[in-house]
Parts: sequence; structure tokens; C-alpha cells
Amino acid sequence: NAQTVFMNLDRLIVNFNKTYSGMHAFYSTPGNYIKSAMQTKGVEWPTNKDDFFPYADDQYSYWTGFYSSRFNQKGYVRQASRQLMAANQFLALETIRRNSQ
Repeated sequence: NAQTVFMNLDRLIVNFNKTYSGMHAFYSTPGNYIKSAMQTKGVEWPTNKDDFFPYADDQYSYWTGFYSSRFNQKGYVRQASRQLMAANQFLALETIRRNSQ
């Protein structure tokens, strides 16, 4: 029930703001977060230029055979990952363009 969830979130936010000085919790949007993050001075934001394959659980445990029984799925995941990375880059550039106007 959304009404119950938001009522509980309201209580949580009020309690947080009373308990912790120097911080302020509030409802926000992804756009507000990006705007605030971009205004942070002296921070160099990392850029990921590769995909996420092969996955690894630890230093020597790679999931290289994870899609061996579904070989097409690995290709679909790589293609979707490339498209997602491109979309994220366009979103970041558009956000920067809008904030600089």
C-alpha cells in the first residue's frame, strides 16, 4: 500500500532530521541528485569504458562459462550493455548541457 509506505517514509525522514545534525533527508528526484552531484567541486567522476564480462566472484573465480549453454544470450547482454552505456553517456551530456544554460 503506497499510502502506508509514504507515511512510514515521512516518519523516517522526520526522525532522521531530528536525530542527525548537519544532514537533511528529503524526497528528491534523480535529476536533483545529478544536479547536486555535478555541483560538487574538486571531484573527478570516474568513467567506465568497458563492459562487465567476465564476471568474477573473487580473484580467481571467473564466470567465463556462465552462458555456454545459451551462447546467444551472452551476445544480447553485451549488445544491451553497450546500448545502456551509450544512453547513460547521452543522459550525462544532456544533463551537463541543461545545467550550463
